[in-house]
Amino acid sequence: MSTPGRSGLFLILLVSISFTFFGQVYLEDFNDGTNGQTSGTATGGTWSVIDPPASGIFAKVDVGSTYDGILYIDNTTDEGVWASSVLNISALGEVALEVLMGGMDATNADYVRAYYRLNGGAEVLFAEVRGQAGLIVFTASSAVVSGNSLQIVIRGRDNSGGLMGFDDVTVTDIEVLYSRASAAWNNGNTWSLSGFTGGSCGCTPNADRRVMIRGGRNVTFTADGSSAGLEIQSTGTLTWMTNNNSDLTVERGGTVSIQSGGILTRGATSGSTLRFVAYTYSVNNAGTLHIGALVFNASGNSTIVNS
Repeated sequence: MSTPGRSGLFLILLVSISFTFFGQVYLEDFNDGTNGQTSGTATGGTWSVIDPPASGIFAKVDVGSTYDGILYIDNTTDEGVWASSVLNISALGEVALEVLMGGMDATNADYVRAYYRLNGGAEVLFAEVRGQAGLIVFTASSAVVSGNSLQIVIRGRDNSGGLMGFDDVTVTDIEVLYSRASAAWNNGNTWSLSGFTGGSCGCTPNADRRVMIRGGRNVTFTADGSSAGLEIQSTGTLTWMTNNNSDLTVERGGTVSIQSGGILTRGATSGSTLRFVAYTYSVNNAGTLHIGALVFNASGNSTIVNS
């Protein structure tokens, strides 16, 4: 199979986005194997095209030693279906899903749609990209999920003069950090991996860790930080300190949840930001949410629910 020449720009941008994998459970980057391959071995499992389209290309295509491979979708007429093997996640607690998707010079009828199946249940859509004129590439993430088993299913079609495709299908283990002290967010003694009364983990939140605050703890935010999600339970507080201009970035499509009796407050800050990158998010507030001079910055699809 020859590499279609019009893929160049699409793939340059597609592979320019890199990831740091911590607690990686599954990865398929389509860098190994041969052109036209419709099944293979991934890190942590396998993959296959379980329902090929009637025509065209729905297979791994290597676009050269510089850019390696993607799952390439071109002139398929109808839908093709790719699936990972069923992954055992029963011992992992929570995992985050990611896939890099894109297209070039396709139409709105063309698409890549990513789903997950938990415990053998129905497919749940967590990301979609539709074709359009020019180039579109982005990374999409589900909310953090948990269960006994997980399978990722990706459906796509292209019936235009353009193309669609996807790459870097990733499942990452998410750790949960529990507030054990009233101290700074970026202080390792603030957090435990074993519960609210557990010992210090000597670690801090990041894109692979979700945070839970309760037990009368007031965690202070004094410097830029990130988390895969934030849950403030009853009697827990997250407070921005005075005028430190620090940003909290919520990663991987994680949820910000403020339960009854929980507080997220700007304190006396000005110029700080609660930032959501380009995924789909929700902010659920049943407690107290003081925004004021704290900026809500959402580059993804964000929903605020005040229950």
